[in-house]
Amino acid sequence: MKLTKKQMDRARGVLLGCAVGDALGVPFEFKPPQDFGPERLPLGMPGGGPFNFGPGEWSDDTQMSLCIARAAWDGLDLSSGKGLERVAKAFVGWYKGGPRDVGGQVSSVLATARTKGWKGLAQRAAERYVNAPENSAGNGSLMRTAPVALRHLDNPKKLTAAARKVSALTHADPDCLDACTLWVHAIRGAVLHGDAVAGMAAGLAELEPKARNRWAGLLDEAEHHMPYDFPNNGWVVHALQAAWSAVTLSWEEHGKMLLGPTPFEQGITAAVGCGKDTDTVAAIAGALLGAVWGASGIRPEWRAEVRGWPCSTGADLIRIAEEIVEGI
Repeated sequence: MKLTKKQMDRARGVLLGCAVGDALGVPFEFKPPQDFGPERLPLGMPGGGPFNFGPGEWSDDTQMSLCIARAAWDGLDLSSGKGLERVAKAFVGWYKGGPRDVGGQVSSVLATARTKGWKGLAQRAAERYVNAPENSAGNGSLMRTAPVALRHLDNPKKLTAAARKVSALTHADPDCLDACTLWVHAIRGAVLHGDAVAGMAAGLAELEPKARNRWAGLLDEAEHHMPYDFPNNGWVVHALQAAWSAVTLSWEEHGKMLLGPTPFEQGITAAVGCGKDTDTVAAIAGALLGAVWGASGIRPEWRAEVRGWPCSTGADLIRIAEEIVEGI
């Protein structure tokens, strides 16, 4: 797919923004909300946190995103059985490698699927939803959905199908499917048109009317609150609301600052400061912030220092994003 220079910069920002948010959020995971501005974020990457990640090292959010990105990089249709099989195999291989940080719902599905392949994972996720619907709407599929947007930039209907099917490999709750649909369309709108709001509206149009009305209200609520006002952010609904709030704040600050923090920094600081599942909220927000403000809007120090499994760097993430969209 041929993109303009500005569009490509925004596409480059998607995976990079996800990873930067993830790595910045790692030291604050499980902590209460942090009341700080961008000036208190380090120039470099601090590392640490409950799982003792190294400086600039991303966690499971970006690791699972890269499982999907690899299938997208190979040109596979992520709504097809072949594409889903590749993603499922990557998820299982990643899990067997013993990641330090892995969500409970993801672990439950990957560890207990009774049959191999993507259908086995999807069946286990569906069973979990049926048997425990009150405990099946974690944020673990939303956190990794950004590569789906890059792979299907050219086809909104296929984008919706892929987002929902990839989510359903581990998260079959309708809230998870809807949240992933909304987020990939917001990313698509930002990359192609510089307009995440219109992209989000396109995502809403893909939902069933009852769900559409509910999510429209949830998004409006997010636009009028801070990320820390959604404290149950292990739940996909609060995670999306906290991330959307952070993105909204980046727009509000844009144009006010001649010097000082960039809009990406304003947004990612708000996401990191939300408390509790900070790396995941910041990864979700970071992917869309990267799509809005581009790779060029992310601090050079962060671009240079971010790294993680499987032996990837910020430069690798930029190259992968480029090659995914160029291969469409």
